[in-house]
Amino acid sequence: MNSKGTLLLSRSDVASLLNLTDYTEVVENAFRAYAMGETLSLGLLHVDTPDGEFHIKTGGITDPRVYCGLKMNGFRPGRLWRRWARTAPASRRSTHV
Repeated sequence: MNSKGTLLLSRSDVASLLNLTDYTEVVENAFRAYAMGETLSLGLLHVDTPDGEFHIKTGGITDPRVYCGLKMNGFRPGRLWRRWARTAPASRRSTHV
């Protein structure tokens, strides 16, 4: 591939790329490279909010090209609880958290 730029993958894009056996091999190779000092420095940015948290995790390899990846995630448990309380059947709702 000769194109340059950023490639954004959806959950379904990632799910269609490899099967579980292939993922296991890729992860084993990444941990091996990390143990041998052959990966880029890992990074973490974490932000607490009044009702949850957000974080970005980064990492990369040089094999021989440079590949970087990041994962961005937000977690707001209060929001999940409110959504569940509105949509769950009354028989499954609890009066306590």
